[in-house]
Amino acid sequence: MSRDLVAFSALLGFDSKKRNNLHYLDDHTLLTSAGNSAQLIRNNEQPNSFAYCCVDMATMQSKHVFGLGGGGVGAIAVHPSRGFFAVGDKGNKPNITIYVYPSLKVFRVLRQGTERAYCSLRFSNDGAKLASVGASPDFLLTVWNWRDEQTILRCKAFGQEVFNVQFAPNDGGFLTTSGTGHIRFWKMASTFTGLKLQGDIAKFGKSELSDIEAFCVLPDKKVLSSTERGALLLWDGSDGMMKWWHFPEIDQADVKEDDTVAEVIPKDEFCVSVKSPHHTSTVADIRGVLRGSDHYLIQDGNGMLHRLDIDTKQLTHLAEGHAGAITGLATSPVEHIAATCGSDGTVRCWNYAATSSTCMYIQHFNAPATALNFAPPAHDATGRTIAVAFQDGVVRILDRGPSK
Repeated sequence: MSRDLVAFSALLGFDSKKRNNLHYLDDHTLLTSAGNSAQLIRNNEQPNSFAYCCVDMATMQSKHVFGLGGGGVGAIAVHPSRGFFAVGDKGNKPNITIYVYPSLKVFRVLRQGTERAYCSLRFSNDGAKLASVGASPDFLLTVWNWRDEQTILRCKAFGQEVFNVQFAPNDGGFLTTSGTGHIRFWKMASTFTGLKLQGDIAKFGKSELSDIEAFCVLPDKKVLSSTERGALLLWDGSDGMMKWWHFPEIDQADVKEDDTVAEVIPKDEFCVSVKSPHHTSTVADIRGVLRGSDHYLIQDGNGMLHRLDIDTKQLTHLAEGHAGAITGLATSPVEHIAATCGSDGTVRCWNYAATSSTCMYIQHFNAPATALNFAPPAHDATGRTIAVAFQDGVVRILDRGPSK
């Protein structure tokens, strides 16, 4: 539906499943994306400098920048200077739009980089280049001179899904991509016929093939990557563990002659978990880690955003939304209340007219929810009764608590 026909009011929740979907624009402002918008979320512990985004991170109030293509936002990235950020769209022949921060003015538009959607964006450390990776069907890796809106090099990254792209810290001509069953190392090389992207696929050898969710390019261009089985892991999205290693120990680790893996003991580790109302713990599905001055922000695929203090290891839960698809939505016939249900088995109530986008109520169930609706006023004049259908064939009637 065109935005000329309706007025945007609020976006509730955030896309916790999308990889690398959380970035700092300054010490108190976060950039994330959901649907067809990029969101600017501000923590107002310091005096207000930008009125349009003076909000508290805990309340998740935000400023929205809509994608120009209308098909949704596929990937985002922040320039090292934090004076620009890039938004890669979804849709037919999507664009990458470069915005100036904090004015939010469009600075550059990069075209013809992929067919259907962008899945990963990353600026080089010197800020001169931007790397983009397209989703299916082309999986195209493109290196841009983004200030001039020109393509430097492009090449097919892989034949399957690519999760991530990253430049080496001290070399804008060295890149790494990873994804389904692979990690690949790229070099921008001057050849007899001109500048080319040369890619080498890492050989797993005797180690079993693995999807590579996360990797870190070390200063000497060595790459430390995660694996599905937990070897040489910086962080693991399936066991909820944050782990820390001393760089010299990793860099100088020796592999025994008859072995394929060098074991390096982490200097510290922490399990990110959430306690439910029933006093059971659920480990985080870590999809992204962002370091601040004294903390980490952890993007949890279970629909949550956490803050981990580096020194004390105190974990604070900042926000929560649906983990996965929202399968049902209905509004109260008597109040500014919206109810949602999802494939994660939760039913939530939101006050969409309030300044805060936090969830008012949440109820967890063991089966995915498929649909819901409020009882008509003739049956419930208070608008508190909600019927919810579930994938296991059960229909539950819920009585919502008072709004105050």
